[in-house]
Amino acid sequence: MRLGENVSHLAKELEVNRTTLYIWRKELEKSSATADAKDREVDRLRQTVAQLEGTIGRQKLELDFFRNALRRVEELRRGKSSNGETASTRKSGGGCKRKAE
Repeated sequence: MRLGENVSHLAKELEVNRTTLYIWRKELEKSSATADAKDREVDRLRQTVAQLEGTIGRQKLELDFFRNALRRVEELRRGKSSNGETASTRKSGGGCKRKAE
């Protein structure tokens, strides 16, 4: 039918009614449109997944960076304390200056 064949001849060749050919064509067009819509939705979802994977990857890199930075800071603090204790922080008063006696 798409190639311009005579519908009556085609119906006779397939041994079906002409109306059946038109019904089949209409249903094929519907299913084709539905398939196209599904393909577009799948493409959109794939793009969303790719964006989310990129975001997760960046967050993992940042998390690794901050974990390593925190570990280094903790190691430096431990190294500054002569008796093996954790170095003091400003909140604990370790950062206060004493007057020279």
